[in-house]
Amino acid sequence: MAFLGLGLGPNVQFDSYTQSLANLSQLQWNQATQGFYPYQNQMVQYAEDPNYIATQRAQAQGGADAAVNAQQAGQARQLALMGVNPTAPQAAALAKSNALGKAQAEAGAMNAATQGAYANQQAALRGV
Repeated sequence: MAFLGLGLGPNVQFDSYTQSLANLSQLQWNQATQGFYPYQNQMVQYAEDPNYIATQRAQAQGGADAAVNAQQAGQARQLALMGVNPTAPQAAALAKSNALGKAQAEAGAMNAATQGAYANQQAALRGV
């Protein structure tokens, strides 16, 4: 092994310690390129994905919608079981109340998802 750039000639012999250190360095390099660097690149892609936050917001909105729809269905069943038939103004007020509750649940879920997704991406960039 020659280090011509260091002024060493082609006939330089290395001792076993130097060779062992070179072998260890080569092993560490191979492990990094095969294991760590691909994982690191994947984490950087995840952290820089511009669609990640939007995807998390959409999932949160879907979850909030499902929860509110289940709640409204339960409310309608309870009213029917009690034999309550709301008048038109009462039904309109109930629908407005349900719509406001749904909007509040969606906004809260989407805000929480945005903050969580942003925090996750920043943590990935910091290596936490």
